Amino acid sequence: MKNYKKKVAIAHKQHRQAHSKCCCCLRSEATQIHHTEYTYTNHEKLGINWFPLCDKCHHEVAHSSNNWIKNKADPVRKNKNTEDFKARLQLGFKLLYEGITW
Repeated sequence: MKNYKKKVAIAHKQHRQAHSKCCCCLRSEATQIHHTEYTYTNHEKLGINWFPLCDKCHHEVAHSSNNWIKNKADPVRKNKNTEDFKARLQLGFKLLYEGITW
């Protein structure tokens, strides 16, 4: 339970830092946290692997075949976003964190 509470606290902090906006479209209200990968290294680092996203961007963009790499050998822990999409989310988080909005 302690680990769960820690993750919830990190997710709330991430949302506050991004001003509760989606790091992908930079406009919509973020309603979910997206993991760019499920490995356990850097798993909880804000702006590295966890990003606030709106429902639409999470389901239609982050997990699209253009941005999501599926690993057939270990689909639970080895699926991940492309490096280009991960960089896009990191830039979105940085812009939102610095208060730049459209």
